Amino acid sequence: MTCGECDGGYTIVGKSHFGYANLRNKGTCNSPLTIKREDLEARVLTGLKDQLLHRELMAEFVLAYQAEFNRLTAEMPKSKAKTKHELAKIIKLIGKMADAIAEAMFHPSFEGEDGRS
Repeated sequence: MTCGECDGGYTIVGKSHFGYANLRNKGTCNSPLTIKREDLEARVLTGLKDQLLHRELMAEFVLAYQAEFNRLTAEMPKSKAKTKHELAKIIKLIGKMADAIAEAMFHPSFEGEDGRS
């Protein structure tokens, strides 16, 4: 919500009212108008009900939601298989890295007198 005079926003003024922030905080607006919180909420809810709760809009929303849900559900097994494959590759790579580290750190002095490490 913005002021029609200065384009400033609203802020809470007192316990139960909203008013223009520029008037309250900066003194740069001349509009002393306020609105009760209950009245503002009622207007917003009425607007939402009148603008959004039409059968046609609800039916369109339900169809779009179902289509997206079905699309995501169909992709899930593919995504899971891809993730498992990537995890297996990473585990194999970690094993190779650990082997390389172990081999690079080996020194003949690590062996005992009998030739065993």
